[in-house]
Amino acid sequence: MKYNFNYSGKLNCKVEHLGNHKIIETDAPKDNNGRGEAFSPTDLLASSLVTCMMTIMGIHASKKGMPEIEMEGSFEKVMSSNPRRVQEVNGHINVTLPKDKDSESVREFLVEKAHQCPVALSVHPELVQKIDINFL
Repeated sequence: MKYNFNYSGKLNCKVEHLGNHKIIETDAPKDNNGRGEAFSPTDLLASSLVTCMMTIMGIHASKKGMPEIEMEGSFEKVMSSNPRRVQEVNGHINVTLPKDKDSESVREFLVEKAHQCPVALSVHPELVQKIDINFL
């Protein structure tokens, strides 16, 4: 897939997805000379990790006959200062499975697949990924 990028000034960037023409805007955070008016690039990295895990679980749940599972959660991004980078992504994902499909083996399978998502496998190995997956 291809993308167009544009630096808009004042530490603001825009990226356009050339397949669907959706635009994502980023802004530097206030603690790094920015206005904090949009997701920062590191916010997107952490968000990408968590949403990738959810997407992969959704794909594999559908393959197991569960086209609509419910998921929600939250995360916190922890930065380090030397070097400035995302040090940890801490959070949780709550998953509700259909009662007739909810079993320990399905849960273990989905958790395994979530931690094998492309983003989790692509980030630096020192990034601590503490994402608890809870089944309700």
